[in-house]
Amino acid sequence: MSHGRASVAISLLGLVAGCEPGPSSPHYTVLRGVVLSCHPETGDLSIHPTGTSSRWPADAQAPCIVTKASEVYINDRFSSMAEIRLGAEVELVGYRDANPPLERFVVTYAYVDQPEPPAPEPLRAPTTQSTSQPGG
Repeated sequence: MSHGRASVAISLLGLVAGCEPGPSSPHYTVLRGVVLSCHPETGDLSIHPTGTSSRWPADAQAPCIVTKASEVYINDRFSSMAEIRLGAEVELVGYRDANPPLERFVVTYAYVDQPEPPAPEPLRAPTTQSTSQPGG
């Protein structure tokens, strides 16, 4: 992830952490990983957690939910969940669902790094070749 996104995520966490949490306030954290499945119609996102910040085992899938209030940024551009591709690297800011049986991560912000498709080849004007014969 880019340095800029990480500092934004840390700043957001600092703002949230600086507030007085109530008894039901969620604990916001950062979850990093690679996208395993993405279902925009339901908001379900499954990632393979990477790094040491995850509470999920290294070989597990972390089920996540992207809500209508969640913000998704792909390659630093505001986007939609429908544009997230499998295998993309993600950095999610959110919290674990308070309902333990669900064991899912509720996404507030999603920062996605994924390769852009190659730029189309530029159109080139056809070359004109002389049809005249030498000496003619």
